[in-house]
Amino acid sequence: MVEGDMKQYVKESFKGDMIYVSATPNASLGGLSTIRTTIPLDLTPVIDAEVSKGILEVAIRAPHEKFMWRLKVNGIPVAREFKPQVLARLKNSVFAKLVYDITPILKTPESLRKNRINVTIKYEGSDKIYVEHIGALIGYESDDAETRISMLSGALALEPGEETLLKIDHPGELDVPAVLRTVLILPSTQARILLKFNNNEDYMLGGVVGGEEVSFNVKCNNGLNTILVKHLESETQYYPKELLLSSIILMQTKYVEPLLEIIEFKTPEKISPGEKLRVRIKNKGQAKPGRALLTIIYRGQAIHQQKLPLLEPGEETEVEIPIKLPKGEHDINLRLVWRKLSKTMFKDNPIKLKIG
Repeated sequence: MVEGDMKQYVKESFKGDMIYVSATPNASLGGLSTIRTTIPLDLTPVIDAEVSKGILEVAIRAPHEKFMWRLKVNGIPVAREFKPQVLARLKNSVFAKLVYDITPILKTPESLRKNRINVTIKYEGSDKIYVEHIGALIGYESDDAETRISMLSGALALEPGEETLLKIDHPGELDVPAVLRTVLILPSTQARILLKFNNNEDYMLGGVVGGEEVSFNVKCNNGLNTILVKHLESETQYYPKELLLSSIILMQTKYVEPLLEIIEFKTPEKISPGEKLRVRIKNKGQAKPGRALLTIIYRGQAIHQQKLPLLEPGEETEVEIPIKLPKGEHDINLRLVWRKLSKTMFKDNPIKLKIG
């Protein structure tokens, strides 16, 4: 029988961008091993918006469901007692999920200076516990993005041959593909997992052991969507038997995007060593980037990089680029790279230079 449950913690139409970061450390605490661990979650730097919300989820495998521990986020205490919201009972242990609102912590000056969430757990019990999965969903308010997101979080355990059909309620559609992200803990490289989205998109997983986050582009419905999770039967016996399911996230994000283009090269047919290349760049998009760079790539290596001004839509700029190459003809690539919120975009501009 399938053990545990998944609960829908998020169903939201959000004006802004959202990112989800996770780790599956399988870190052990207690017993004769270490009593403290810090697990970092590195965030994509978002320069042009501030954090407006944050949800932390922690999945633990433990011999029993009640004990004392300490949980801190960026050095700030969050919990002292282990009180899971969802529990799956296994043969000799439990798989448990705890979910916290960490928005106030992420808005502290110290947290705003970091591009990282440090989750510290201290446990001094005589029995070992295992940190199987830590995930954080972070929202950044902005008029230049729109997000539709739904999230199931919990603790499910499926033995070989078992399956479960999960329902996820998704807010109104956007005309962009949806991304389905799933976090599972596989018991063996021999385990095979089938995911079926809305009864028409199949995904097979296997060949790995331990925590795994997988993502797929899917076509979602406005409203009810279904995810069938099936732990396929195997002729090979393995232990532990249970597939553990921790999270399912369905997300769509549509951006108002910048579009940087090189519109003019000011380069003589032949340039002297050390001479500068002049190019004119225009933002042909609909928004200002949060960050922009121009990189020179030569034979697969970046040989120069410089920051660009953050151009408003329709605005232009001219930059000078030092060229430090030997005499002769060279194929180089002028790569424009820019970011809007958490999305990174780029455009390559291959050119031939004759240096004499």
